[in-house]
Amino acid sequence: MHTQAIAWTHVHDKESAAAFANEIELAPRYMRWGATAIGEALSFSLGLFEDNEFEGERRVIDMSGDGSSNQGAFPTVVRPVLIAAGVTINGLAILNDEPDLDQYYKQQVIGGPRSFVERAKNFADFAGAIRRKLIR
Repeated sequence: MHTQAIAWTHVHDKESAAAFANEIELAPRYMRWGATAIGEALSFSLGLFEDNEFEGERRVIDMSGDGSSNQGAFPTVVRPVLIAAGVTINGLAILNDEPDLDQYYKQQVIGGPRSFVERAKNFADFAGAIRRKLIR
């Protein structure tokens, strides 16, 4: 089962960014313990581009995680579909449990124009990594 924790939001100034950040902080964490279904999340995300009222200049999925895919369709199966649809997939790898996860993301998850992987050394570094990723 997939869940969109926060509705599409137009972030356009400091106030809307702060309000969106607050929503993220308050959002519940939806997960099945031990399950990392990156391909499934990417497939679900593609559908969200079609079902919203926004028309952006780019279509980008920012995938964050602390483990390689271990459930559902593998990202290497889904990634070409997204790239063909004009979607860029960026990654943020939390290296806490898998020290080479950033390499996994580079090889099997990210793709599309200007795609990249940001690294968080551990969960404590996650907030800083998100900030670096957003600036990038």
